[in-house]
This record gives sequence, C-alpha cells and structure tokens, in this order.
Amino acid sequence: MAKEDTILEVKVRPNASKTNICGLKSEIAVIDVAAPPEEGRANQVLLNYLAKILDVPKSKLLIVRGEASRQKWIKIPLAKDELWQRLSEFC
Repeated sequence: MAKEDTILEVKVRPNASKTNICGLKSEIAVIDVAAPPEEGRANQVLLNYLAKILDVPKSKLLIVRGEASRQKWIKIPLAKDELWQRLSEFC
C-alpha cells in the first residue's frame, strides 16, 4: 500500500433505485448501488461510482476484502483526510 492509499470500509446496499452515498458512520461509508449483487455487477457499479465522485482512475481502486459480501474494504489512492472530505461532499 502506497503512503497516500487509504482503506475505505463500505457497507453496500444493492438493488437500490439509484447509486449514491446515503451515510458516513463511524468511518464506514454506506452506499446504495443500483445493481443486483450478481456476477459482480454491484461491485462494478460501486467502483465506477467511487472513481467518478472521488476523481480517481477506476483502475486504481481495488476491493481488498469482501468481494462477495455487502461489507467491503476498498483501497483508494487518497490520503484519509482527503478521502473523507471528498466523500462528505456527497452526503
């Protein structure tokens, strides 16, 4: 993990009507995902969304834990303070 990388813990709620952050609680981002949890679709929508709102390349995002779970750890190439500042703009 590079010096500026942060692991973001995410609670994913699939099958939502639209993809958006619905809360930041105790350093966990709760994100609704407008895709079913089948064949990695929800993961792809989640990574696309995070790349867009955080303004980072999707190729730099990595699910390091929980690929088949609703609780995920995602490695993001941002310092922790910057990551939380950017996320809070969308809540």
